[in-house]
Amino acid sequence: MDDVERQQVAQVFMHNLVQFVSKVGEIVEDNNVGHMEQVQLIGHELSDLRQASIGLHDTVLVESGQVSVN
Repeated sequence: MDDVERQQVAQVFMHNLVQFVSKVGEIVEDNNVGHMEQVQLIGHELSDLRQASIGLHDTVLVESGQVSVN
């Protein structure tokens, strides 16, 4: 994996992180949503971020040759 590919992976991760923070901000600012529902919605967004991060991590491992694809 070269520097350009690493930068692309980092950019995708940062984009996902910015989206997560933005969505959490929207959830927190929504006065029509109760506290427990906010917690559930934030948990869902965190789960989505985690899934996206796992995918990127797997890509890095495969591209770097640390894991082989059968």
